[in-house]
Amino acid sequence: MLLLALGLILAVMASAAWTVRGSGMPLIVALAILAFGVISINPLIEAVVFGVMPIGDVPTIMAGQLFLAVVVSLIAVAACGKLRHSSQSSTAWQLPLTRLGLAALCYCALYLAAGTLVLPFVKEFYATRTLPPMAMVIGLQLVRGPLYVLYAWPWFRLAPRHPGLVLGLVYSVVGGVAPLLLDNPYMPQAVRMAHMVEVGVSNFLFGLVVARLIRPRLSRAKET
Repeated sequence: MLLLALGLILAVMASAAWTVRGSGMPLIVALAILAFGVISINPLIEAVVFGVMPIGDVPTIMAGQLFLAVVVSLIAVAACGKLRHSSQSSTAWQLPLTRLGLAALCYCALYLAAGTLVLPFVKEFYATRTLPPMAMVIGLQLVRGPLYVLYAWPWFRLAPRHPGLVLGLVYSVVGGVAPLLLDNPYMPQAVRMAHMVEVGVSNFLFGLVVARLIRPRLSRAKET
């Protein structure tokens, strides 16, 4: 399962590298930020809040995931033959707060819908844990949604092709499916499999939404 998970992550990040115009260090950094955000920061926030993981375990796990994100990004860029940086004209990009707000609302709606559908399969597992109140859960998703956008923003600035499909795969596979394939001491297999479907579908749809929200803004900025 480890090789399968790593292979999926590498394949998806390679597609993210292949579909952009950028190369060299800017591309490596953009991919590392994207990978680290979706595979580490956002999932760990929720794992701690929901009592699945003690906060004391976070620094060690996060350090390992940062190393993985950097290494995978380097390999993905090298595999696409884009290690050498090519000079490109710079453009003043803007990310409107209104679109971040829309992303927050969309992510929260998708999260709640997917969570409702998966609840019967994970209810017993979470019954033994002290869950946060619903208002806190909603507030957390209103933060996590824009964070997903910010992680992808350096990659978006490299003008990717097919951004919805690629970003959907990054959010879904790198941020959910691949990590949940691996055994861990925090969550049994049945619960991981249920969450794999939940996160895989909802995150993929959110990737399509983010690309729809952001891509038109980039296109207009390029024309000015």
